[in-house]
Amino acid sequence: MLMKLAKQNIKLNQIILLLLLIILLLVGAVPGYLQKHWAWEKPLPVTTISQMRQVRKQGLELPGWQTKTSKEVSVSGDKWLSQEIQIDPQTTAILLLRPQKDDKDQPQVQWVDVKGFQRWQIDRDRLIQFTVPPKGENQPPTKVEAKFFRGWNRQQTFAVLQWYAWYPGGSPDPAKWFWLDQIAQWQGKRVPWVAVSIQIPIEPLGDIEPVLPQATSLGQAVQTALMSSSLQRKKN
Repeated sequence: MLMKLAKQNIKLNQIILLLLLIILLLVGAVPGYLQKHWAWEKPLPVTTISQMRQVRKQGLELPGWQTKTSKEVSVSGDKWLSQEIQIDPQTTAILLLRPQKDDKDQPQVQWVDVKGFQRWQIDRDRLIQFTVPPKGENQPPTKVEAKFFRGWNRQQTFAVLQWYAWYPGGSPDPAKWFWLDQIAQWQGKRVPWVAVSIQIPIEPLGDIEPVLPQATSLGQAVQTALMSSSLQRKKN
């Protein structure tokens, strides 16, 4: 009897969730249908494209870190910003940034491109999470999911942290951005994105775990800098 009631409750909850989803879709889709506009057919403009271009040209200013070199590099035909940064004489990192370039640009194969560009072999890969403290008292912290792994070639080994940054949040999975952007367009907005690859040199085939706290701290600084500038969403 208890098992039967539990199954009925689960089924009822599923029906309620399905109805809520249908309502949300109708609320977003009906105005677009009436205006003969669908988000995937003709995307709304991204209002921060000019700021994105500045990021690709100038890089980011990160508290405590100094920029040693900054240059545009071509990765599989795409323009990235390669920024070598330093916090002390023994601690350096390479920051690769690939901002959204136009309204139709979507994250797709950036991680494959970076791997090929660096000629890496990869192992020890896993997903990690970090948070960025909120600016206001009543705002929740920003949660970011990133891929953490060891990448090496004949010349060097790196501890690598990669994700697509948006406002507010991020993930290495482009599908998560896609659905967030579709929902945002139903609300007259967009979700700008920047591909981020942080590369911290370590000893040849060394352990990446001791570097995780530093990589996470640097990831928080990068996410904060991007959300303060080029990732700020504005209503169209």
